[in-house]
Amino acid sequence: MKLHTIVEAKPRMEKLVTKELPLKTAHRLFQMATAMNEHLSFFEKKRMAILDTYGEAKGNKYVPKEGTGNTMNEKILELLNMEIEWDMEPVAISVEEDIRITSADITALEPFVKFKEE
Repeated sequence: MKLHTIVEAKPRMEKLVTKELPLKTAHRLFQMATAMNEHLSFFEKKRMAILDTYGEAKGNKYVPKEGTGNTMNEKILELLNMEIEWDMEPVAISVEEDIRITSADITALEPFVKFKEE
């Protein structure tokens, strides 16, 4: 799995973990979110190192340092495309649950959640 898969799923997973679900499902989501957070912490630490090395803070964002060209963005893309080990099975959630999410949410969550029809 690519690291960007977890990064893209983060805000969608945050939606799910705030919903009241059956205990077993909620527990599995908790385990999934915990595992995702380990990878997200790694990503954020590496991303900040790239920004500090190749960028400079301008207000609340980073811009490439003079003379680094596109290196900052290339390094971040490299990081996002990094293969990570992911061995957790998707959490099964019934489509009958009273949860409101978008089709885009479903797409981002597919590697982590199996939406099942009963």
